[in-house]
Amino acid sequence: MANLAFFVQHDSSLPFQIKTHFDALGAPRAHPLTDVADGIRAVKQTLARRFDATPSDQLSLHLPAAVARASSGLSAACFLFEESEFDSTLDPGCALEALLALGVSSKRPLRVVVKSNNNRKVYQQNNTILCVQYLNYQPVVLRTHQLITASGEWVPVLFLVTDVISAFFPALSPVDLGQITLHLPLSLTRRAATESGVAEEFVFSMKETWPLRPGCRLSELSAVGNDDRNPFIISSQSDTITMDEYMASSLPQPVYDNPVSKPNSSGSHWKKPAHVLHWPGFEAAVNDWIKANHVQHLQRIEPPVFVPRTITEEVQSLQPFILDNLLSVSSKCFIPQTEFKAIRQIVSCVGNPDHLMTRDGEIVALAEEKGKWTLLSDDIVTDYTLNTPASKSLSQLYHYMRMNHRKYGILTSYEYTWFVYRSQVCDICQDPPQGHETLFSSRGIAYNHQNPTPLQCMAYFNSLVNSENMSSPPPSQRPSRSRGSLYHGSASSPLSNQSSSSSSSSIHCGQEFVADDFNFNSVLGEGKSKVYLETYNSVPVALKVADIAKNPKMLPELLNEVSIYEDLCELQGSGIPKFMCHGSIEDVLYCIGISVCGSCVETLDAMQKEILVGILERIHQAGILHNDIRKENILVDESGNPVIIDFGFASRSVSVRRTA
Repeated sequence: MANLAFFVQHDSSLPFQIKTHFDALGAPRAHPLTDVADGIRAVKQTLARRFDATPSDQLSLHLPAAVARASSGLSAACFLFEESEFDSTLDPGCALEALLALGVSSKRPLRVVVKSNNNRKVYQQNNTILCVQYLNYQPVVLRTHQLITASGEWVPVLFLVTDVISAFFPALSPVDLGQITLHLPLSLTRRAATESGVAEEFVFSMKETWPLRPGCRLSELSAVGNDDRNPFIISSQSDTITMDEYMASSLPQPVYDNPVSKPNSSGSHWKKPAHVLHWPGFEAAVNDWIKANHVQHLQRIEPPVFVPRTITEEVQSLQPFILDNLLSVSSKCFIPQTEFKAIRQIVSCVGNPDHLMTRDGEIVALAEEKGKWTLLSDDIVTDYTLNTPASKSLSQLYHYMRMNHRKYGILTSYEYTWFVYRSQVCDICQDPPQGHETLFSSRGIAYNHQNPTPLQCMAYFNSLVNSENMSSPPPSQRPSRSRGSLYHGSASSPLSNQSSSSSSSSIHCGQEFVADDFNFNSVLGEGKSKVYLETYNSVPVALKVADIAKNPKMLPELLNEVSIYEDLCELQGSGIPKFMCHGSIEDVLYCIGISVCGSCVETLDAMQKEILVGILERIHQAGILHNDIRKENILVDESGNPVIIDFGFASRSVSVRRTA
């Protein structure tokens, strides 16, 4: 007989497992369990240890009715005759091996019925169940009352939090017990504080669980609603470290395997700050902050967990490595709580910075990540004056900070991490003009740097940042090569009546926008680019925006779409959108604005399909192939007429003669 395992549930407690060849401690059984009678004896032993049910109690095992009905391979002789709404009693002589085909599991366990003379009503009223979990082990059920067999009464044995800890670790000495704490999950803490009136019983903590005072009475926690989904948490100081110790941890050394350098920044015409200077006294300020907040950092948390990963290519493998081993790790010790999120998780972000530092859903700082091939030295301020690739990386971060009105940013290659902030106060220039900005950057903090460590620097930086908007220079103070008015697809449009040979030059004369020209709040769609619902000069537009600083290959695609609209100028507003505007947004983003046409529908009726075919024929007659006709690119306007949008993949057909 092979080793079998089946699950058993007593009352409303968590299901527990019985194995035929091994006991609860994992030791081999002298005589393997073969039938239900053997199983009952094993269940009695487990109940005696876990639930205070004595071996003298009469037990029976019951098969849930749902399982019994589904079991066609088990003989009816295995069941005692019993009319029950819930289950069927198993015959003690039934072989356990016959239960294999029943699918008994933790979700459909065998039921235990205990028949004894104790006062079950008193037990239900006074006996409190406590689910307690240690580390990642399965929660254990403890009861505040114990059955006295002679009298059949249940008497209280657990009164205080310290009693629970002693019951969970019965072999620990009093000295060892002093190192153990019982925590209430944060999800239950708020309810306990408001409904149970025991807020004073909690030790102050900013982390996910709140430690209970050792003298807290268990009767005060009866209304908390503790169960296996929200168990009390047992924590040992030997399993945790202080936040000071956490922040002093060293980061793992990166491992490279023939990495390929693929820069992900461009932009030779970016607006630059007036000055780029070293952040004065940054490292000394970090060390002073660590000393000043020592008491607050005495709370204990689990040690940092690093994720080993071989870096083979800059963007695809370096950035996850940075997220796992620097950003996410550092956020565990942030006070106030802050986390790093991907750009897609925050709709309001302008551009595509690699990660966003957020607090309560608001952006407080931006993080940009590059390979060590781009950021070669720790002195990025000097590199900036030499116009090296590092200067482009810093300029890119600066633009993201400006466009999102944020003061703080992080630039990192993991090998080094720089902390950056903007200032509109200048100690160098006398009477600086409006829009005059200085960018301050720390020296690069190496991943193995000590006093301060990168995690200490990240925690200090987090204490500085906030979600307060920082104004950017007004549009009139920014350089502008061409800020023409909006134009609509018509004969007088800059995009009309031009041959294809001259379209390229006209296309590059698009407008120059600033980030404040748009709101960037309402997202209509998202892919390689984002489409926003905007209002510009009182005209509603669907604005497609791509980050060409991060993905310069998008620019030719967007310019091609602009030229396609030029070729289709006579169709604009009749079957395709009106072309409204195009141009760069501070040389970081590129946008195309079209009229708002309607909404998507699941199906088209016969008339709409006929109109759609006619629109496609006219597009083809103009020498254009759309190349991306699908449901998402077909809208229906207020009059019920279909409109074809998104010419990003369109091309010119050599087989169809173009019309004038």
